[in-house]
This record gives sequence, C-alpha cells and structure tokens, in this order.
Amino acid sequence: MHNQTTTTITPTCTPDNTRCWRTHLFPLLLLFIFLSIIYANSFNGAWVFDDEPNIVQNPYVHMEQLNWEGIARTFESIRGKSFDRPFAYLTFGLNYFFHGLDTWGYHLVNFIVHCLSALFLYLFIFHTLHLPRLREKYMDRAGSIALLAAALWATSPIMVTSVTFIVQRMASMAGMFFIMAMFFYLMGRIAPGIFRTEHDYRA
Repeated sequence: MHNQTTTTITPTCTPDNTRCWRTHLFPLLLLFIFLSIIYANSFNGAWVFDDEPNIVQNPYVHMEQLNWEGIARTFESIRGKSFDRPFAYLTFGLNYFFHGLDTWGYHLVNFIVHCLSALFLYLFIFHTLHLPRLREKYMDRAGSIALLAAALWATSPIMVTSVTFIVQRMASMAGMFFIMAMFFYLMGRIAPGIFRTEHDYRA
C-alpha cells in the first residue's frame, strides 16, 4: 500500500494574481511615506475659519462620555438639527472625547481619511486594469499606473484644504465613501458567486 502525500501549491504574487496582498504592499507603503512627508507639517495646524463654529464653539460635539447619549448629541450638528452630516460630526465628537481641543488628533484623523481614499483609489484602478477588456494591454503595468494615478490625485494642491482644514473632513469623507463605493461595486461585479463564475471574469 502506497502512502499518498498531498502537495499544497501556494499562489505566487504575480501581476496576474490580483488577490495577493503582497502585490500591493510595497507601492502602498511608498504612497503612505510620500503623503506623510507632504502633510507632516500640518499636524500642528491651528483652528481656522469654519473650524471654530463647527467644533470649538459647538457644544453638540463636545462629547464628555462615550455613551449613546453623547453619540446621539453629535448628530445635532451645529444647528441643533438632527442628521445634518451626522457621521462627520460624530468623528469630531470622538476626537473631542479622546483629544479635547488638541488639534493634533483631529489632523491625524483627516490624514488617515485621505490615505484611505488614496488606498481605495489605487485598488480601484488596479482591479479595473485587470478587467477582461483591459488586462491584455495593461496587466503588466497595472500596479505602476494605479500607483502613479493615486499619487497624483493624493498630492494634488486641490486636496490640501480638505486635509489641512479640520472641518473639511466632511468633504474628505464624502470623497472617501464615493471611491470606496466604486471599488466595492467593482469587486462585487467581478467576484465569483451565484450568478457568475471565475471563468466569466477571466473570459
């Protein structure tokens, strides 16, 4: 009786393997370092313009206790009107709970939101270039193209105010969720499932 051994083949991280996280690790690390250098001097920025009425002078986001009452209070935004940009004001409330009025923590969250937007933009472009109609022409350069596009977008001067002005987190978050929606829609369309197979995606 012969012993049969099972050999497990581990997929390698090639340009064709879009699901290997190591494919994206180095370019995304480069992008993060690049953005960190660019925005490093913004972390100690002071309150400016609409920061004052929306955060500093806004009692609704001065969350003293992390409970439902404190969370619900942030939903009243600046006018005492419920659900006026509730998620953005909730993040301001959480910032106040952990950091008070120390701007460093607020700038850190703004920077993280911007980095997440750049990350999902990179992934969206990378996977788009692996679609059946594009993969033959762009697959080998998909990582470079996605990294360059995300870097140009993330470092554009038009993005500066949405990252460095604390209250403009509202705009940054809107952009982040829009980019995430495009990415997850794409992934939903190409993922094998009940209505499609892996062959359908690669055909």
